[in-house]
Amino acid sequence: MTYRATIDADGIFRLYSHGLDGKGNWTIEWSSSNDCEPRNFCGPNAYNNVADQEPECVCLPGFEFINLDQRSLGCKRSFSADGCLGKNENVTYHRTVLRDCNCEAALYIDDECKKQKVPLKFGKRQDDDSTVTLVKVGIGGSTDRSYNPIAPDRVTKDSKKQMDILITDFLFKSETQPNWNERIRIVLDIARGILYLHEECDNRIIHCDINSNNILLDEYHCAKISDFGLAKLLKLEQTRTMTGIRGTRGYVAPEWHRNLPITVKADVYSFGIGLLEVICCRKCVDMTVQEDEAVLADWVYNCFQERELRKLAREEEVDEQQLERMVRIGLLCIHYELSVRPSMKNVILMLEGIVEIPETPGPSSFSSVPSS
Repeated sequence: MTYRATIDADGIFRLYSHGLDGKGNWTIEWSSSNDCEPRNFCGPNAYNNVADQEPECVCLPGFEFINLDQRSLGCKRSFSADGCLGKNENVTYHRTVLRDCNCEAALYIDDECKKQKVPLKFGKRQDDDSTVTLVKVGIGGSTDRSYNPIAPDRVTKDSKKQMDILITDFLFKSETQPNWNERIRIVLDIARGILYLHEECDNRIIHCDINSNNILLDEYHCAKISDFGLAKLLKLEQTRTMTGIRGTRGYVAPEWHRNLPITVKADVYSFGIGLLEVICCRKCVDMTVQEDEAVLADWVYNCFQERELRKLAREEEVDEQQLERMVRIGLLCIHYELSVRPSMKNVILMLEGIVEIPETPGPSSFSSVPSS
């Protein structure tokens, strides 16, 4: 008789026996108690499953084993999930889970939904219905939906409303205003769309007219950039261009008025104005408010200097550290000097908290000179 002792995938210690003739299967001679509900040994993104009374490790849907010969190493994702922002939090809406690409699974326990990120650890299959687990899977090499940060070409103002929602309709009307977390995600969507134009296309593109009227929201409220009628397509080795002033009042970078070459930093400036609009849920120029609040950029900077950022949030409950972070990034983007403005890649890294935000130097003026 041959014996072997193992700690199986379900975390139970078992003693097996096998005849010396090599026939038949291994027989369980003894096993430890499972009263303590031990954590399994299947590794991340896997769970133990009992098949024919024999525990085995199984990958979650959408994952595959890192090493088929060493299944205890766990599983890796078999698809990519880019372009969304999210964090572990309790939610109650299915759509919120679906559109959060950083949410790999959702646990429904007692009518409460808890979003989860990878790696998912200590998975175990239960026979009862007290907990329901939903796991996202990839379709065609991506997540359950694909996200394109750029809206289709030749979108007219009339067709915009038929295809997607204008962000202005969603942002500036009190009855439809998105919450704080949604607004942060919208800012990231816009930033990724501009990064795509600046660094991921075969030829670099300067949009030249980033403004809230050219941002659309799809059915999942993911932001897309539209209206490329004023865009400049640069040659492969070209980083700047000379062109006549173009853009929308309130979003036009100062260099347009200084007869300087135009670079992608002009889009960064316009993005910064849009960021402040999204965070504050108001237009960049509003003559219906008090005079010292009419120009959003100047008002935001004054609140930042006076440490009164809560004024920007009005009565809304927001994360004050996040609010300050977003304001500092916005002020860097709209700085008068091009050298101070970050690239869109660095903007995204700062938004995601991966890199530190440089100190915001005092501006000559944050206000954009109105375009003709």
